[in-house]
Amino acid sequence: MSIRAFIANKSKQLTYYVDAYWAHRIDYKELEHFLWDTLEEWTLYKDRVSEVYTHKERLFWHILFHLQHLDANTLSNDEEMKRELVTLMHYLHNNQLCPVEVIGIRP
Repeated sequence: MSIRAFIANKSKQLTYYVDAYWAHRIDYKELEHFLWDTLEEWTLYKDRVSEVYTHKERLFWHILFHLQHLDANTLSNDEEMKRELVTLMHYLHNNQLCPVEVIGIRP
């Protein structure tokens, strides 16, 4: 699987998991598990420098790392944080160019 295919697949899953958490359909631990599984799967890609970054990939990594540093309470209750994440996930879901302040890099 190419990096683009990986990012496309995981982007759909990422938005699903965050939306499911906010809708109380899954527990925070399940979201956290998805984030760690994604990073573990990423380690299988050995030739990461041959494919260039896309806007979608920059957004994906930015959101993923952002989520990793938020606890369940902040993710649930910080309305400003939620608005920012919703906006970023909208860009991600609709394949739009990411805002300039988004700095997502590969792990």
